[in-house]
Amino acid sequence: MWFYPISTKSLVSSIFPQFKILVETRFKSPIKNLYLDNGGEFLCLKIYLSNHGISHYTTAPYTPQQNSVSERRHRHLVEMSLTLLHDASLPLSYWPYAFQTVTYRINRQPTPLLQNKSPFEVLFGQRANYLKLRKFGCLCYPLTRSYNTHKLQPKSIPCIFIGYSQTENAYKCMDPLTGQIYVSRHVTFHELQSPIFPNLTHNPRSTERPPANPHFFFKYNSCPNSFSFAPSISAPSRSPDHSSHPPPSSEHVAAISTPPLGISSSTSTPFHCQCMTAVMI
Repeated sequence: MWFYPISTKSLVSSIFPQFKILVETRFKSPIKNLYLDNGGEFLCLKIYLSNHGISHYTTAPYTPQQNSVSERRHRHLVEMSLTLLHDASLPLSYWPYAFQTVTYRINRQPTPLLQNKSPFEVLFGQRANYLKLRKFGCLCYPLTRSYNTHKLQPKSIPCIFIGYSQTENAYKCMDPLTGQIYVSRHVTFHELQSPIFPNLTHNPRSTERPPANPHFFFKYNSCPNSFSFAPSISAPSRSPDHSSHPPPSSEHVAAISTPPLGISSSTSTPFHCQCMTAVMI
């Protein structure tokens, strides 16, 4: 699967040509057929598909079951992503990172349909590195020396693990106080602890970003059926050098669709709840 978070559906017309070049260059195989729903963002691709010899098929109006592979795959992606956000007690504004992480895991999950092999192993001919997998939203301490501006700054700070880098062999960690993203290979994980924002957990549908200096504490998951809370930790403020969240890069996924997630997004969120997923059949 390939996952592309987008701000508007009109970006599909520019993303699909890039996806076509990626697939045909990587796998030395041209795209022959494209099966879509009747969304306007897809119908504008008719001229492009005709010029490149790609057969364009669509579902009957109001008949999403004809595109069952894409619809079920998208439902799998949405439900797993919302579960990660709920377990990590993160607001919905962080949905692109959860969706990208779920895409990464699904591509590396063995399935009986492929003789207990993962889609990644079948497609690329090599086993996935399962030792790299970590719990989404857990407490982590990345090495931040390369981000420091002077020698007296700490070499590591408590962060939230939000996913894997798509272009580097590294992890992405977010500072909960400033929202800055750290990409580091050297990270210490505490997977039984999850940073919690008390002012955000009261409203599970909140899409607001964390305040500049929130007091956060950690949730300890010592066993599946019990947990306890540590005292609230008041962390020192840090300058928000990169307060905005950069959009995550594309990741492997599988049929093309942009169904709404049923979540309203406010103007304060860095992303709208729209995405383009591509399913290779």
